[in-house]
Amino acid sequence: MTPPASGRAAPPIPKTLWSPLGPLRVRVVKRLTPLVRGSVDFGHYDPKKRTIRILADLDPWVQWQTLRHEWFHALVFDHGFHQAFTEEQIEALCDLVGTALVAEMRNTPLTAA
Repeated sequence: MTPPASGRAAPPIPKTLWSPLGPLRVRVVKRLTPLVRGSVDFGHYDPKKRTIRILADLDPWVQWQTLRHEWFHALVFDHGFHQAFTEEQIEALCDLVGTALVAEMRNTPLTAA
């Protein structure tokens, strides 16, 4: 059973993220052009520019889930796994990882050092 989400506010979206091949830029944007006609995209990862773009008008926790989803796309690409899986499999893995990381963030109590 999933524990209830905490009332904790989402932290600000960072401007960069770590990846094994170097930092990724993160941009919060007003609009995204869908990668597939008719789809609704909350974020994109551009491997050539090493940039993640996330829509600005999302709930902050949805922005974090999107950030982690796109971050995992970067990891998949950086390790060459994009050649080993179908697009559908990659999307499912990115959804799983993004959702799990944000659920852990929301539900792990903050403790004093």
